[in-house]
Amino acid sequence: QRLLASDEEKSRVIIQEISFLKKLSGHPNIVQFVSAASIGKNESDHGQAEFLILTELCVGQLVDILRERGRPLPCDQVAHVFYQVCKAVQHMHKQKPPIIHRDLKVENLLFSIKNSIKLCDFGSATTESHYPDHTWSAVQRSLAEDEITKNTTPMYRAPEMLDLYQNYPINEQSDIWALGCVLYLLCFNEHPFEDSAKLRIINANYSIPATDTQYTVFHDLIRTMLKVHPMERPNINDIVNQLQEICVARSVNVKAPLNIIP
Repeated sequence: QRLLASDEEKSRVIIQEISFLKKLSGHPNIVQFVSAASIGKNESDHGQAEFLILTELCVGQLVDILRERGRPLPCDQVAHVFYQVCKAVQHMHKQKPPIIHRDLKVENLLFSIKNSIKLCDFGSATTESHYPDHTWSAVQRSLAEDEITKNTTPMYRAPEMLDLYQNYPINEQSDIWALGCVLYLLCFNEHPFEDSAKLRIINANYSIPATDTQYTVFHDLIRTMLKVHPMERPNINDIVNQLQEICVARSVNVKAPLNIIP
């Protein structure tokens, strides 16, 4: 991966991404960091600092596999895939302080050579949480909003990111909301907030298809992850525990390689 930085701020963001990747590397569901190198803008021939990040080779994106299939994965495979995604997020959230990904989406899930899911792209990750309250000025809210907008994908944004006047904490629970969107998409082949409509997200206005009988085991999980108030959502450990129970009940071996057939 080749990244260019036109100014100090961009360089700082890339250096932070590399340090997160180094710190998280070694987990079976996080893309493996190999090496990084950089040259300053004075040494490059285009006047920008240049960074090269070398990671393990992955065979493709999960989103492409799903597109090729044209239909959702079977229930057991959804459980297997989502368990691996959540294990990667659990590894991030258990760091001190927790690392918040902020851009969890199916496009950032890679498929490894060993047939496992690898979470990638830590360019939006942060260890900073926001706790807006009545003392926050309009300027403070606006600055926080700008920073969030820059680092998140509209249809995966959590309600607390879209309306800072609700004074909800903006922390690792926003990753849980994004995971709820990912699980919904894995089950129903469409995003719960396809149009990224702000009002629909703020009110968690989505519906689980009434006719669905195949993915009923995930309905409650989706509902709790897509709760408007971040503190009402389960934390990542609760989710991993629930998924383990689902996998045991369905005899899904989470340690086995994923066998996804396009």
